[in-house]
Amino acid sequence: MRRHSATGKSFLTRLGRIEVQRTYFHCRSCGKGRFPLDRALGLEDSTITPGMASVMAGTVPMTGFEAAGRHIGNLAGVKACSSSLQRRSLALGEAALRSGREEAVGGKPLEPRMYLSIDGTGIPMRKEEVEGVAGKQDDGSSRTREAKLAVACTAEGRDRETGAALKDRGSETFSCLTGSAAAPSGGRDPSEFASRLERGLHGAGEPVVISDGAEWIRNTCEEIFGGRKATFVLDIFHALEYAADAVKAILPDRAERDRRFEEVKADIEAGRAARAVRELEPFSGRHKEVEACCRCFRNNIERMRCDEYRSQGMQVGSGVVESGCRQFGLRLKRPGTRWSEKGANAMLALKSCVMNRRLTDFLDWQARQAVAA
Repeated sequence: MRRHSATGKSFLTRLGRIEVQRTYFHCRSCGKGRFPLDRALGLEDSTITPGMASVMAGTVPMTGFEAAGRHIGNLAGVKACSSSLQRRSLALGEAALRSGREEAVGGKPLEPRMYLSIDGTGIPMRKEEVEGVAGKQDDGSSRTREAKLAVACTAEGRDRETGAALKDRGSETFSCLTGSAAAPSGGRDPSEFASRLERGLHGAGEPVVISDGAEWIRNTCEEIFGGRKATFVLDIFHALEYAADAVKAILPDRAERDRRFEEVKADIEAGRAARAVRELEPFSGRHKEVEACCRCFRNNIERMRCDEYRSQGMQVGSGVVESGCRQFGLRLKRPGTRWSEKGANAMLALKSCVMNRRLTDFLDWQARQAVAA
């Protein structure tokens, strides 16, 4: 091993840019060279220190690249242009995706009941990413790809007045990816979304799935659980939304409409969805909203036993995933934003790290990978 003179390299730290002199060594037998200090610090292939990476990783998922650059400048006195932040955050997000695949699931305590809420939200994509994708535009095309969001949590607390199950604060684990959960997309493993959910539910004694009843959600859960017992619940808020639209289409008078909606709501909450369908069905031929409501209720009649679920201390609403969709949407649906699928998944993974309070764990994992490489 032959030692050469010191060579300078610029690193971006939390306190600004610094120049470090490192000694270069060259191996005559293999013809390769290295900077041992770079390797020891985990900076062999990077010019950003772990401290600065943590600032970027904690800032970029919460706001746009330009705003993040200004925030980092105010926070650390470091000039970070939006294009540089975009490149750096893409690399961090791709590393976050890898860390999620390799995350160990053993050793977690068993939970008596784990809730899994799943929904989708549209992400604006670049034109080339949605070619041939059916959508809601007038010409049948799409400008978005659906991001699949799942939130696993526990709800062992109880409301003091009603006794209803309350989500345990801080128990949420978010997992979000674009593309189909049941078919290959962008060259990814079609089971990746399901595998992430399976890891999130590891150790759950009794999984409870709350959703809007979409077919892709049922397919994904079948892939996760196989023959394992699970309880499926149609989100009561979606059910009431369908009922409200149906009643509004039938009755123009507001007072009469409110009275009729309360009756339908009482049937749904009492587990009498079949009765609600019988009373609404005669109007389905004249109103598409009524037809949609009756179809949803018929397809999910076995998942609408609200009285039974509540008597067992279960939650029946998926507000946690609705809130999650809004939080992910605030970052990825900014005005004028268009994503590649690769970039969207990287940002979704990075934001999931922040929302799951696992940013420090991820950065530690990344540092270990750099040293071991």
